[in-house]
Amino acid sequence: MDDPLSRRAVKFVNSILVIAAVAVLVVAYWFAWRPLARHSGTITGGVAADVQVGYDSLGVPHIRAGSLEDALYAQGYVTAQDRLFKLALRRRLSPGQLSGIFAPQAPEAAQEPNAVSLCRPRGQLYSREFPCRRMSRDALMR
Repeated sequence: MDDPLSRRAVKFVNSILVIAAVAVLVVAYWFAWRPLARHSGTITGGVAADVQVGYDSLGVPHIRAGSLEDALYAQGYVTAQDRLFKLALRRRLSPGQLSGIFAPQAPEAAQEPNAVSLCRPRGQLYSREFPCRRMSRDALMR
């Protein structure tokens, strides 16, 4: 093992292994850790007064707000953080745009909602809604 060529080969292999390990850590951070919901920090805008969102040991959010509208906005924000992929999937499923995510793998599933008329114009769907429910829905989806 005193051969300089074998020492250089061992150093080269060790360097490649270190670079591969760092690359795996970076990819794991980028795709697994970074997209997770943030449970600390400050978000500005969207609410009229201060809203506090605390999480218990099980990860369940507890929202304290000055008004119902602010609480519903915070609930929508927390829900969107926790279920962003599911929300994007459902948003694309109803108008038949699933192929934007899954490309050619799901052409028949992407057209199914249009075939059974699950997509209605927003005005037709919410025209007979009670005013307090409309306010709650608008605050939740703002």
